[in-house]
Amino acid sequence: VARLKTLGSVVVTTAGTPVKVFQNASFPNGIPKITSVLIRGLTANTGLIYVGDASVDAGADIGDRLTANSSRGYSGDNQNAGGTMLFDIDNLYIDASVSGEGADIAYIEVTY
Repeated sequence: VARLKTLGSVVVTTAGTPVKVFQNASFPNGIPKITSVLIRGLTANTGLIYVGDASVDAGADIGDRLTANSSRGYSGDNQNAGGTMLFDIDNLYIDASVSGEGADIAYIEVTY
């Protein structure tokens, strides 16, 4: 069974300092199995949101760029033995070109 869930907003406190999107504290029952993630720049953003791994860097223009209200989906890789496409949420970060801006996060969780 797959369920659409929302994580809510993730905000970059200091521009140029990447923030891990999925914090372990967000999941008191353990990290879920996620097949895809949707990231949307917050409506009030005036700058760009950058999406990538831990090396994402707004100051160096490194990462996938999103503007306010624009969104992009990311999917897993189908390399696990069960054939379900899982997304490595432990390696997903955002950065912002303007401090205090961020993104809304939604994801598909698989339960067996």
